[in-house]
Amino acid sequence: MKATLLFGCALLFAAVGCKRELATTQTSGAFPGQTAGIPAPAVSEWAKVKVGATGDVFVNKKKFTMDEFSAECARLKKVGGAIVLFVDSSNHTLNPSQTEVMRKVVNAGIPMKAAQSEAELD
Repeated sequence: MKATLLFGCALLFAAVGCKRELATTQTSGAFPGQTAGIPAPAVSEWAKVKVGATGDVFVNKKKFTMDEFSAECARLKKVGGAIVLFVDSSNHTLNPSQTEVMRKVVNAGIPMKAAQSEAELD
């Protein structure tokens, strides 16, 4: 019985095949959506963004309101900038304010890197 099951599994794998193909949607690094082999665009400016536990937004150590942050995202997109982002989530969940900040970055289409600690923003 075991031999029949093993033979059946081996036959199934042989029929399906294990052909490796390069996916056309592979990324080329920190910039999502870039296809493999195409270099990522040059970044003209990096903004260091910290989102506090209460949803406070700091860009390059200056506190921004949500409207100011939206304008900064639009400006970064226009000049070809990118963001290094640290989100203070000490309880491992995002509150609605933090989620809104993340949504603004994603909707603006700004390339970003995640920072694991606040020290990476210095």
